[in-house]
Amino acid sequence: MGTAFEVEGPANGIVPSGEIKESPLGIRQQRIKRMVVDLERQFTELARALQKDYPEQAEKLVDAFKTSKEMLLEKRMDEITEMLDLSKLDTAGEQQEKTVDDVKSLIELLLKDDDEENRLKKEIEKLEQWKEALDKLIEDEGNLKEESDIHADKDDALANLNSQIERLENLIDRQGNLKKETGEETSKGIDGLDRVAEQQEKLRKETEELREEVEKGPAGSAQKDEQGGEQGGEQGGEQAPPDSGQLSQKPGAESLRNAEESQKGAEKRLTEGKGRQAGEAEQQALENLNKALEELKNERDRIAGISPEDLEQLGQEQKDTAGETGELAEKMGQSAAGSPEDSGQQEDPLKQGQERAREAVESGKSKMDKAAGSLAKGKPGGAAQDQQGALEDLERARQEVEQQLEELRQDQQMEALVQLEQIFREMLVKQKDASVVTLTVDENRDGQNDRLKRAERIELRGVAVVERELSEKAEEAEALLVDEGTSVVVRNVVEGMKHDLSAIAELLDDQDTGKFVQRSQKEVEMTLHELIDAVQIAQQMQQQQQQQQQQQQQ
Repeated sequence: MGTAFEVEGPANGIVPSGEIKESPLGIRQQRIKRMVVDLERQFTELARALQKDYPEQAEKLVDAFKTSKEMLLEKRMDEITEMLDLSKLDTAGEQQEKTVDDVKSLIELLLKDDDEENRLKKEIEKLEQWKEALDKLIEDEGNLKEESDIHADKDDALANLNSQIERLENLIDRQGNLKKETGEETSKGIDGLDRVAEQQEKLRKETEELREEVEKGPAGSAQKDEQGGEQGGEQGGEQAPPDSGQLSQKPGAESLRNAEESQKGAEKRLTEGKGRQAGEAEQQALENLNKALEELKNERDRIAGISPEDLEQLGQEQKDTAGETGELAEKMGQSAAGSPEDSGQQEDPLKQGQERAREAVESGKSKMDKAAGSLAKGKPGGAAQDQQGALEDLERARQEVEQQLEELRQDQQMEALVQLEQIFREMLVKQKDASVVTLTVDENRDGQNDRLKRAERIELRGVAVVERELSEKAEEAEALLVDEGTSVVVRNVVEGMKHDLSAIAELLDDQDTGKFVQRSQKEVEMTLHELIDAVQIAQQMQQQQQQQQQQQQQ
């Protein structure tokens, strides 16, 4: 305890206690250091307390704690204290300025408004939920309309199904004959396979035509020409919901689609002269065609067995769908009413579009209620008309939502580009400062027999910290580039720069300030300049695209 070597230096082992005396500035610096240590402790305690009820704020505090540790604030303040005690005021002042800048960035992190940053993301998520709900409602209402059409004219629906079944049976016979012919031509040689391929192509096109009619449903094909524009103006009474997922659910449609794929494979093998593989593909097509035939016959039996009493159940299903539509309209209304913080919000085109979508959904709900009433009265024809109107309203609402989504995604991309430019500019400023320090230290060591003073070693450690921070910033930019959808080439450039910065930091840790390190730092500066230019060009292109879309909409 009473030896002459009691004071331990924070950066270079043990220093004789008699050589360093505590200065008033050093004492004050130590007091600031203790405040930083206490602040870091409060970060963790407060984050633990907020974790349950306020997870976002807790996450922000944890990030601030991690950032503080990565900045090595505590260690750097010990080094500044030692410089002050040694009366190295200039070097201490430089380190203090850098530390102040880092503390300011830490404050900015804590004050950052996540609500504003995530506003676009939350708005997009909301609209995507609306679109998903609208897709389901359109599918459900389309199925209800089809059932109403069948009830309105069951005989016509059965006639259409019988016609489709007859055509399918013909396709099955011809596909079987083609398979047989393929086997015969294969045994003779490959010369006759080209002719079989032409017949297979013709059969595939007829299968495709039948599948398109099956996708419209047993009532759809008959109404296309007869009703034309009688229901819903230009869009016509037949208009099936455009959702391709719904179309594939029609009995027989998916099996016919699979048959088409097998037939296409048979065509390819036949033209290549591979008769055996073509025969296998034709067999698979036959199996799919027969499966489709079974499904159509089952559907015919189902329709033949329906009775007027089934309208009661159909009416109840229509009420349920109307109820779900009303719930969606209510959610849309609550969303608009829940954001009155901006006095000019009503002038926002996005909000106006969402209001139009809500009105269309409410209109669709009203028509669904009328359709349910018609079904309860045993009038499926009248119900089908109201259901068609409801479908058109829902489709109009979906188009509005999709338009708002597109505009918000463009805004999100622009926001990401602005953030990227800011990140790259901040990185460039810090990299230039780091490059100057590296160059200065390297020039000084030439006149010192390649030896570094203690203050210079401390400076290099600070530069290494900066380079690692820049590497982390590059990683942050890389994540933004993924979200923004920039080309892979740009992301690869940023990823390469991130690794270069880490390598530079490791070299500086080894006190390497030579030409290779300096050249690497300059290359990082050049890369940042190029990235800033690229981001600015992307912003201009995005603005032009938005202006063109606005002009088209007008």
